[in-house]
Amino acid sequence: MTISQGACSCGTVEIAFTHARPHAEYSPRACDCDYCEPRGAQWLSDPQGQLEVLSAAAMREETQGSGQARFHVCPHCGDLVAVSYDTGEGLLGAVNARVLKAYEELSEAQSASPKRLDAQQKTERWSALWTPTRIRYRSTA
Repeated sequence: MTISQGACSCGTVEIAFTHARPHAEYSPRACDCDYCEPRGAQWLSDPQGQLEVLSAAAMREETQGSGQARFHVCPHCGDLVAVSYDTGEGLLGAVNARVLKAYEELSEAQSASPKRLDAQQKTERWSALWTPTRIRYRSTA
């Protein structure tokens, strides 16, 4: 297992993405939806891995489309860092590959079009592709 570190531009939100394969074997998914495309989001996940999001401040949570997924945005610099879905048994998520230090080591992004899927198809896709995720907040005291 490899741990890829990352952070938003201002460093308020830190990412630790544990994954099974070398960076070059991953192709982020460049979502073409009206939310992700203008933000340049490229999603990376590994169902065998672990995604940890650690923030020093409460992140903005935004929804789009079916409203099932939560997009996590740094409240200070506005970087979109991750997306998550609550399965009822825990969180699954994906990291915006652009915030990872190893971004340049990844394979070229592939286009994805989840907006063509209905709500059930989306959750089935996320359950198959996304990473077990934990979101924590650092104490500033």
